[in-house]
Amino acid sequence: MQRKKKMLETDIFMAKFDETVDSTTEDKFEERRAGLHRLN
Repeated sequence: MQRKKKMLETDIFMAKFDETVDSTTEDKFEERRAGLHRLN
């Protein structure tokens, strides 16, 4: 069960990472980057 939770957390982080990298503006990038930092 713990392994599945960790895998889910990793999948969520990677999806948000991809979204951050694909940001179309610097403001959006910074907003999303801050969200990634909070996930860590």
